[in-house]
Amino acid sequence: MAAAAHHSGDWMLALPVTSCGLRLTDEAVRVAVALSLGCSVCVAHTCRCGALVDAQGIHGSACKQAPSRIARHQAINDVIARAITAVMAFP
Repeated sequence: MAAAAHHSGDWMLALPVTSCGLRLTDEAVRVAVALSLGCSVCVAHTCRCGALVDAQGIHGSACKQAPSRIARHQAINDVIARAITAVMAFP
């Protein structure tokens, strides 16, 4: 459903600015494009939480035990912290 949402492809319009955390790795682009097109992302397997993961791999974006979830959370915290620091630097 997320891939079919009205603005789901807006990430492709973002400028790839590394200092702002907007540059995606090749693997992130591969997964994003595969999800957008409805292609297989991974091999079906059992998640560490016990749920079955199909080849679409959508479970990983919602699983509370997914390691990438923590990394994304920390990355967003870093972006917010840099933005606040930048704003505070201006008088």
